[in-house]
Amino acid sequence: MSRQSQRLKHAIEVQKPTEANDGGGQYVQTWSKVCDAFADIMDPKPYETISAEQAGQRITHTIKMRYMAGTAVTSAMRIKYGSRYFYIKTVINNNEENRWLTITAEEKS
Repeated sequence: MSRQSQRLKHAIEVQKPTEANDGGGQYVQTWSKVCDAFADIMDPKPYETISAEQAGQRITHTIKMRYMAGTAVTSAMRIKYGSRYFYIKTVINNNEENRWLTITAEEKS
């Protein structure tokens, strides 16, 4: 077992936005599960925070997870961890190796 996989201690759910009929003819945004995974949720490094602020984004966490073939994780999605929600800002396929994803996200309630 690699060192990286030993740190994947957070059971998460990746979710995507969907629209559902509210019964009154209106559509409301809801979230549906894309997949379950294990991840490492960390506070961002100082240079990541500064870089994000310069780009006009607010980053509160960095999340590392395994790349999952057939499952495209995008910035339109969010990650649910328990009762916490992390809205994805960027997704990086580390070294384009299709092994690990590094995600920057903002936690919102």
